[in-house]
Amino acid sequence: MFNLLNRVVLIGIWMFVLVFIWVFCNAILFPSDFSIARHAVENGDVEELKLVIAKIDVDRRIKDANPYKNNSTLLIVAARNTDLEIVNLLIEHGANPSLQNSQNETALHNAIGCGLGSQAGVNVVEKLAESDEILDVPEINGWTPLHLCALHSLDKEGRILISRGARLNVVDQEGRTPLKISQLKGDTQFAELLQEKRRDTGATEPINSDSTR
Repeated sequence: MFNLLNRVVLIGIWMFVLVFIWVFCNAILFPSDFSIARHAVENGDVEELKLVIAKIDVDRRIKDANPYKNNSTLLIVAARNTDLEIVNLLIEHGANPSLQNSQNETALHNAIGCGLGSQAGVNVVEKLAESDEILDVPEINGWTPLHLCALHSLDKEGRILISRGARLNVVDQEGRTPLKISQLKGDTQFAELLQEKRRDTGATEPINSDSTR
């Protein structure tokens, strides 16, 4: 009886190992369309993405151990890479710019935070800013895309957001507007830009970031 039990256990273990090997090899040899799309976006391979984009859910979430990348979409990844061609392709196929990752960041937050003034970053910001509904979306700390522009002294990106209608007086969780951020940094040029636009628009009353969600 004992030997029979041992044999059953061993057979069960071997079956589990074989199934695991089969699943692993199948994933390597025959990746899903979404896995191919993710690889293409992460590596900037437009042609590879074109092969599968019509067969996938472009807004499917990506699980990642990194909390700053978890729950990202393909569009967020492309924006993080400041890849305008792939951003355009994803949007053409219905990608939603307003979706947020686990840090409540949109693709626009990522384009600003990773582009950091590069021309590629500016181009992606300009494209994403066409979606007016995401201009004032706050991330987990209440920072809007304009807060990030103030933090990194990104004049071009800031002007793009303002021209599209981004609110100047949204406050983060610590009650700071983008103007306050630039003043704390000692960035007089960006602060002057914001002050000038505030005078033009009459935007003086602070707006809690929760009300822009």
